[in-house]
Amino acid sequence: RGRNRWPNLPGFREQILATCDAFERLALSLLPIYARALDRPADYFARFFVDPMYTLRMSHYPEQSPSAPDNEFGIAPHTDTSFLTLLAPNTVPGLSIRRQDGSWLDAPAIPGAYVVNGGQLMRRWTNDTFLATPHRAINRSGGERYALAFFCDANIDWPIAAVPTTVASVADRTPTTRLVPAAARICRSTSSSVYQAVE
Repeated sequence: RGRNRWPNLPGFREQILATCDAFERLALSLLPIYARALDRPADYFARFFVDPMYTLRMSHYPEQSPSAPDNEFGIAPHTDTSFLTLLAPNTVPGLSIRRQDGSWLDAPAIPGAYVVNGGQLMRRWTNDTFLATPHRAINRSGGERYALAFFCDANIDWPIAAVPTTVASVADRTPTTRLVPAAARICRSTSSSVYQAVE
């Protein structure tokens, strides 16, 4: 991997690394909840997250006009490719989550509350038991909006097969959701592929 390029701001690097450590601890503390919901032992996912991969994204959403067209977004509707995504508490609204009927629900800005989104890896791993959360951001708050998103994934080299309790038999362990390369992107520090779910 290449090195991160840090701005010359005193204490910034240290604060961001501490934030990443806190996000990682929170993400790992949620794994037993998913394991028990799938009728597996609480430590079922622990071996897959010994050396988890993660990305912290710091986003700025400029103010959008209340009369902006419906197709003008801070970030367009999408699902994350990660196992799960944590969004830091935010007092400025703007996040919307798509319900299964296609309608949008504005996520309330609750002081001190984190938002947890399931991603495409979680959907594949759990054989569609847990779904990837479609979401978007539109900033009609009347001011600037900033967001911290922490995308957490398993060990880089762990093969993914459907969790045994999500299939009828061992022969059915191939997940029903396929992941195929949608595009290639080069990050500042590493090369990776972007994947999208294909039904």
